[in-house]
Amino acid sequence: MIPLLVFAILMASAKAYRDSSPRISSGRTREIEWISPYIVTAGGCNVGGVPIEKEIQLLNSGQLLRRGEFGPLSRSRRIQVASSCYDIGIPLHQASSIRKQLLIQKVTSGSWLLKDEEVIDCIVDKFCRKRSILKLAYEYDLPPVSILRCIIKQRVKEASPHIIRKYGGTHRLKQITMMVIHEQHQNYLSDILTSSWERRQLQIAKAHDSVGYQRDVTAGASWESQVFKFFDLHDIKYIKEKEMKQAGILTRCTPDCLFIDDVYINGEQVRWLELKSFYASGLDEVRKFTEKSIVRQVEKYERTFGEGHGAVILRNGFSKKISDMHKSTLFLDGGPLFIPKDLNLTFE
Repeated sequence: MIPLLVFAILMASAKAYRDSSPRISSGRTREIEWISPYIVTAGGCNVGGVPIEKEIQLLNSGQLLRRGEFGPLSRSRRIQVASSCYDIGIPLHQASSIRKQLLIQKVTSGSWLLKDEEVIDCIVDKFCRKRSILKLAYEYDLPPVSILRCIIKQRVKEASPHIIRKYGGTHRLKQITMMVIHEQHQNYLSDILTSSWERRQLQIAKAHDSVGYQRDVTAGASWESQVFKFFDLHDIKYIKEKEMKQAGILTRCTPDCLFIDDVYINGEQVRWLELKSFYASGLDEVRKFTEKSIVRQVEKYERTFGEGHGAVILRNGFSKKISDMHKSTLFLDGGPLFIPKDLNLTFE
């Protein structure tokens, strides 16, 4: 918990940001040396951002996407992608982040199929005749959990309201569908997926889907916590986004934190900070994702706080094309807090 007096000072400082009044400072100066892990690689690989040419080369290698493949890479596929990464000079974890964004864009573009009733009826019929969920994913080139969700949704709709009355519940159809997918209600599960084979298909679908089914939704919060612990260790005063919103300050423009101390990172003064756990790609193919998650936010903060006062720390790194778009904002990778196993482009 933040002591009341300290919290009041933080709020006053944040209000000064909002009102464009003279900034309240603690009067303390703190300097951070944020060293990129890529400096230790041969030739300082990709320090200052990955050249867009390398991203395009990786995309054109054809190794990132396969028809019907929406989950974690198998061992053989991982070796294929790692080999391309080694040749191009991009760490595997960055390629994996680019692949995830490409998959999201691919699913968004093809999602109309699962809104076509004739297509859904055809999928349901094939599944009832024991066409495996992975074969359906390959046939329609859509995430297996998304396909299974449509099957479950149709069955829940057909069983309603009988199934709701049967167990004396008040759940909505969408809730029941989600409870079946997450296996949170065994009675619903056994009534909707009626055989052990169908329930096994649910397990297979979730194991092979990183887009239609999210396993880990805490990565962003975990990364933020890690960075804030680093600041605490260096005795740096700051106010978090949550605290600003609780106090009703800067509710429409809240970076992840504002510094109260005069903080210098690698010699540049930073007043606001945004934290991201993914890789910021410059590829046109994922432009919508990048614009929404990075570009628009940075532009908004630069308008609010002025240019030359902010930084974005991306755990998995960033494209030089993105950092070049915002030269007045400091772009940093995971620095001393994130050293991936594949940093040296090995096959481990």
